[in-house]
Amino acid sequence: MRPATAGKVRVAGRSVRNGDPRAAIGAGVAYVPEDRLGTGVAPGLSVASNVVLKAYRKPQVSLGPMLRMRAHP
Repeated sequence: MRPATAGKVRVAGRSVRNGDPRAAIGAGVAYVPEDRLGTGVAPGLSVASNVVLKAYRKPQVSLGPMLRMRAHP
């Protein structure tokens, strides 16, 4: 969530660029906020919709800026 001030982050032997959340997620790094209900989920959405929010850039899930609602329950 915050850029590292020292050291390196490595996942499976590969460096993850500092301050690049998309690269970190692509490498398998996850973040669980302290207040999971307040900042970690969208309470008005289903569990399936909350899960797909992390993958919204993938073509199976989205078409440009719009989610493909039929692609997930």
